[in-house]
This record gives sequence, C-alpha cells and structure tokens, in this order.
Amino acid sequence: MNEEKKLINKIQKLKKKMYKLIDEKSILVDTEVVKISQEIDSLLNKYQQLK
Repeated sequence: MNEEKKLINKIQKLKKKMYKLIDEKSILVDTEVVKISQEIDSLLNKYQQLK
C-alpha cells in the first residue's frame, strides 16, 4: 500500500473515532476530540504535501 493510501486510511479511522466521541460526549471541545482533530489536521497536511 502506498503512502497516500495509508494516510487516507488513517485519516478515515480517526474521523470515525472522533465522530463517535462527539456522539458520546456531545462536547466538541473535549480534550480527546481536540487531540484527534489535531492529529487529523497533521495527517491532512502530510497528505497535501504528497500531492
């Protein structure tokens, strides 16, 4: 699997995890939600650099 596909898969998994946390906690500024969101941002930046 190439690097782009790995990043996309990881981003998708983290998004699902983040959405689940939001549903459970109903708080967008929860520490865990923010941490995952920041990780997704970082991965998206890496993905953009590969393009």
